[in-house]
Amino acid sequence: TIGFRRVLVRGLPADLAGALGAKEAKEACLVSAESARLFDSLYQSLRALEMLKSSPIFSFLFSHDGRTLLTANPCAVTFYEKYFKGKESLSLQHILSVGNLDDFVSYPDNNGPPDLQAPASSEEATAAAAAAAGEGGEGGEGGAGGGSGEAGAQANPVVSMEEKTAILCKHIQHVLFVEKFESFRIQMRMPKRQNPNKYRWVEFEMWAAKDPITKRPAILVNQTNLQETKKLELELKDKHDDLKTQNQQLQVELHEAKMTGKPKGSLDLDSTVDKTISLLDAFMAGKAPSEGEIRELKQALTTSNLRAPNRLEEMLLSNKKGFEGEVGLSLFEMLNPWRGKVPGSLGTPRGDSSSMKKMSRSSTMELDIINDNMLHTDLFEVCFDPAAATVAGTEDEQGKKSASKVAFATAVLEVLETVDDWFFDAFELERVTGGHPMTTLSAYLFKRLNLLETFEIPERQFFDFLLKIESGYPNNAYHNRVHCANVVQSMYILLTRGFGPKLAGDKTMVSGLLAAIIHDYEHKGVNNDFLIRFQDETALKYNDRSPLENHHIAAAFEVMLTKPFDIFSNTSVEVFTEIRKAIIDMVLATDMKLHFNLLGRFRLIEKKVQAHQLSENHHTGGGTVVPPPEPGAEGLEALLPEDISLCFQVALKCADIGHAYCESNVHLRWVQKLEQEFFAQGDREAEMGAVQKSPLMDRDKAGITKSQCGFFKVVVLPLFKSFSTAFPSVSPVIESIETNLALWAKIEEEQLEISEVFQPKNAAGLIPQSRHHSHKAIVD
Repeated sequence: TIGFRRVLVRGLPADLAGALGAKEAKEACLVSAESARLFDSLYQSLRALEMLKSSPIFSFLFSHDGRTLLTANPCAVTFYEKYFKGKESLSLQHILSVGNLDDFVSYPDNNGPPDLQAPASSEEATAAAAAAAGEGGEGGEGGAGGGSGEAGAQANPVVSMEEKTAILCKHIQHVLFVEKFESFRIQMRMPKRQNPNKYRWVEFEMWAAKDPITKRPAILVNQTNLQETKKLELELKDKHDDLKTQNQQLQVELHEAKMTGKPKGSLDLDSTVDKTISLLDAFMAGKAPSEGEIRELKQALTTSNLRAPNRLEEMLLSNKKGFEGEVGLSLFEMLNPWRGKVPGSLGTPRGDSSSMKKMSRSSTMELDIINDNMLHTDLFEVCFDPAAATVAGTEDEQGKKSASKVAFATAVLEVLETVDDWFFDAFELERVTGGHPMTTLSAYLFKRLNLLETFEIPERQFFDFLLKIESGYPNNAYHNRVHCANVVQSMYILLTRGFGPKLAGDKTMVSGLLAAIIHDYEHKGVNNDFLIRFQDETALKYNDRSPLENHHIAAAFEVMLTKPFDIFSNTSVEVFTEIRKAIIDMVLATDMKLHFNLLGRFRLIEKKVQAHQLSENHHTGGGTVVPPPEPGAEGLEALLPEDISLCFQVALKCADIGHAYCESNVHLRWVQKLEQEFFAQGDREAEMGAVQKSPLMDRDKAGITKSQCGFFKVVVLPLFKSFSTAFPSVSPVIESIETNLALWAKIEEEQLEISEVFQPKNAAGLIPQSRHHSHKAIVD
């Protein structure tokens, strides 16, 4: 060991001081050397030095007969010195005698001594090593591989361990120096260094070498701990098996695609539950599953979410066509129920408490009363017939007009009369009502369906309730009162024309419409991931579980239970409780994180309805085809109450994205508005210190208008197809959805402008997007 130290030298001799140019104290460097004897002789030291140069991983160097240890790695030799309690000289025979030559010994190169080598193959010995590794190196007899050693012992049962090691050493000399093998390897079980009562697997590999000092023949030995090596081998084997399974699965899928004529690039959105049921149905029908089908199901059962598509993450994050860049990442974040960190996303520093509190506000009960009065007055003057208002209208002490009876103006009625059409334009209703589409539409539907009389709700009270709720929809670009009106109309059409009166009774009708009315009440203009990411008060309140949806429900019921808006004051507790539960279930179902769970469960209902329809086919004995009853009615007898509840939850999910089946220009307008809202969220993320904006929310990059193909294929089409299969009267929307998807696909495949395909009507508010400034144009 060489040390260097700065020192101050005083009292130097005159001649030395003159030479150093220092008359007084002088700084100097003091060099010291210290040696520690690791070897007994100079030859051993030189030998070790040369060995480290030529073979840095060596453990031992023995003479050619193995009797003399010439040099060794100090770390390796220490264990054996302790094991033999300070024996003066170690030999190769000593080293090998520590191992167990009776059990678990193998020669990977199949060149072991005939008198000792068991008839077992090296694969069996390797399996025995893996079994010992699986035991965690514990002592004892062990299981696999024991037969190898037993066979070897039976081959020569009277030979002692000392004789065996002597025979082995002579055989090693013969293999290396006579037969000239490149190396000799032996694997055996030996005591652990730290705890000799436990065992480990070790491999000794030996080469013919020369003593670097005397140049005489020698045996170079390297000792390797196989515990980690075997573990690595097993991991590699598992990976190899996985790749083999994936390859076999791809071959099966390729074969099935050729047989069934599936289009190239089609998405497999079947969940593990779907695959299991399909396989069992086929088995019950007498068709034995193929090996590929069983292997696919086995692989699928290892996934965490059994109701999501098996390869959702692979499909969305693999940068495949249609899911490139942030498109797939955005869909994955939206649909992934596990709220852990998404691959490729960046964390965000926790904001200060003041910035968090700015995001949340309490119920709309605290809205400015003057603004509330303005909403009420404007709506009354624009939407309702002045003649009828003169007769039926009243004014309170503050001069605010209220309607005890509601009568609609002619221009408004013309739009409301299209409410039974599948393709409704809520933007037009907003225009003719002066910005109050939700209140107008909801009041019209409740009057038309006789729900006010059925539940003894006074018209004036219900009208005021609607105004209060509508005032709680902020002026977000997308989640606003127009969106609410669109969802209310979509829910109405799905209840009446989709379910029909047999399923949609008075209680379910009022529950479904009210759920649509409040489903985005006091929406914050950001998604749940934003609230959770920045620890918003709403997310903290609801423990990160559907914070927006929980808030919509809680805040709306706060209004509903407060005078003068308590519309169920004349309703029994039992009926109100039933309605409230249904509303809660429906609104919570709109959280897209629950999409695949709900869709997977609904597919079971779909199969149940189909099975019931098949069992009660409408053919008479004479072969005459009897027309089916009202669409959606057959098969409903097979549904349980919880099934019916799930049907209504899925109906509200469909209504929530109902713009997907709107007329193309109306649909485009909705998508552009959602893109505006997403960009606004990206801006807020930047303001709150986000390192990176959420996917598709950076206005300097492509927005959701670039992701519609993926959204339609993964979410919209599977949802509506499943719903229309269970309730065939909904099928008209499928054609419209496919039309809109085809338009987005044309834009994506041919790299066209939106205006070249959708031909937007500027009078309706649609905004043509240029290739270079599309996002800024939307905001402007």
